[in-house]
Amino acid sequence: MGSSNAAIDRNIVYEQITRGYLEANLERFFAIESNWTELGEEAWTEDNFLLELPLKWDLSFLCKDGDGESIIGYVIGSCSKDDPSISQVNKIIVDNSYRGMGIGTKLMDLYTQACLKRGIKYSQLKALTNNNKANTFYDRLGYYQIDTVKGTDDLVRHFYEKKLGGD
Repeated sequence: MGSSNAAIDRNIVYEQITRGYLEANLERFFAIESNWTELGEEAWTEDNFLLELPLKWDLSFLCKDGDGESIIGYVIGSCSKDDPSISQVNKIIVDNSYRGMGIGTKLMDLYTQACLKRGIKYSQLKALTNNNKANTFYDRLGYYQIDTVKGTDDLVRHFYEKKLGGD
């Protein structure tokens, strides 16, 4: 449990992402994009970040260092267009220098609580098959691998799902 105490000691702030905040601070989101691309993922563009998806602004959260200048992590979620009982984690990143402090877990907790408030019953996400840290993280959070899929970028990802709320 020392990891969450470390996050508290560093005066970390969590908040919901709004479209206005994202538009005004896009460069701060791009600043940690290398944590995504070094894994082999394609960098997101401004269009990716600003794409309108169902419930996106209700299911997306960020984490800033206490100075408020640096975004050190975020989760961008949305609701399935086909089934409103299913949500998707479109992207989650925590800056490498802050990993192991419980930040990713807290971001996923905020996302999950927001899903439950809206009656969403399932969460889905994908992770590169060779991203062992992410795959272990999702397993620990209770996600189950239900498939392996090849993306339009020809990269192979595990496809995960989790029943929310535990009943």
